[in-house]
Amino acid sequence: MDLFSTTDYVAKVFKVTSASQPPERTGQFYNMSSNDGGVINVGLDTNGLSVTDAYLPTFGGLVRYRYNTAKTLFEPASPSYLPAIPQSGPGGPLLENTEFISLVHVNDPLVQNPLRVLTVSGTGAFLEWQIDLSKNPLPSSRVLPEFGVPALGYPPATTWTPSSGPFYSNDIAVIANGNGQWVLTDLTNFDYLPGDTAAKYMKFALLAYQFDEVSDHRWEHKATGVVHDNTSNGLSYALGPSAALTAVVDIHRELDWAIVGHDMGFASFDIRGLKVPGAEAIGFGQNVSLSGNQSVNDDKYGTSAVAHVRVSSIVNIPVFGRVFVFANQNPLDSNKPALHVYAFDEGTGWIGDSSKNPIRTYKMSDIEAMGYPTQRLSRGVRMRFRQFPGQDAGKLYLCTESDVLRFAYDPDTDPDSLTLEAYFPNAATDGIHDCAWYSLPQVGAGLKQMVVRDREGFSIIPAE
Repeated sequence: MDLFSTTDYVAKVFKVTSASQPPERTGQFYNMSSNDGGVINVGLDTNGLSVTDAYLPTFGGLVRYRYNTAKTLFEPASPSYLPAIPQSGPGGPLLENTEFISLVHVNDPLVQNPLRVLTVSGTGAFLEWQIDLSKNPLPSSRVLPEFGVPALGYPPATTWTPSSGPFYSNDIAVIANGNGQWVLTDLTNFDYLPGDTAAKYMKFALLAYQFDEVSDHRWEHKATGVVHDNTSNGLSYALGPSAALTAVVDIHRELDWAIVGHDMGFASFDIRGLKVPGAEAIGFGQNVSLSGNQSVNDDKYGTSAVAHVRVSSIVNIPVFGRVFVFANQNPLDSNKPALHVYAFDEGTGWIGDSSKNPIRTYKMSDIEAMGYPTQRLSRGVRMRFRQFPGQDAGKLYLCTESDVLRFAYDPDTDPDSLTLEAYFPNAATDGIHDCAWYSLPQVGAGLKQMVVRDREGFSIIPAE
């Protein structure tokens, strides 16, 4: 009897009645740990028929689900599971985490499998999973920085292993900016010791990888932006015993800035330099500490969701953006969660007013006054904002531990105002991690949202 196989269900439940009787399998499922996100691809199978496949990281592997049009639901596709053990790349083969996930079609006619799933591994690296013609993932390759980042205390790639130091990374984003295709990942050193001081500081960076479609046909580390340590400009934080991690990487509409959320706040990185061939660079904009009347560190879960929304036309006001932040604690409101709205200068990267404070804060009671159930708004590990692509006004979705909240947003009427329209209740035990939108013709007309739960799969809901 097959009790475990890497091409079968990862977790199986057995009932053992006696030593003389074989165990009875009573249940099975793919993942025993977190789904930090998910992606969906609509394509053609080997027979030229349209298929819809979902890919979820399992915090130690990758699994595929396929939409069954007859049953009108997604089913696990077997064999499709692969453990996160890279077969190529520096440092392999070693078991990796699979944190957040992204999907990309590389623009290279010479590669055999242009569809790729990317998962950030928690080590500063990311894993690339080529997807074959059957839409199954192939064994992953490990992509590492090709040079050290001395300002972060990051060792050169030649000596880097997952145990080299107190580093971690959580998120991954894919962009195409006219200078090729890019992967952006975060990286935190949460045990940095600047100078001779005994205090520990967090330092974090944004790493950029460009796909070389001319010669090497692979991802290459091209640029790094670093939030400097306390000895240079006071932008890091003295920490207690708990580790501080980066959380969410959100990309400016015009691909000029990246907003990186971290445990103690969030920062803007200037990525306009990635558009310059041969001189690619990442600059630093502004760091905001969530402290005082904004938020406080909640172990590893201070800043949960960060989103940047471009404000295109506000009468008599220069073109400014807005950064929306869902923070886990507001000390002026009994440490309840809060939603902050910050102004964002799209020229300099400055966030907030002259003191880097938000221009509006929605307390839990404010959101409840819009019709949300009392005491239901909950903090959590990693929530996200999502917005319809190409829109300044419209709908803004907040994924929380409890629900997906849908806000109406019209910057021309009031750039700082959010109005709760509806919420999708989470009936499962585990919290929601993401709610990205997709066009899924096989599932139904209109945009759909893939609502990913921590250990309980995902749901497809109408996005409007």
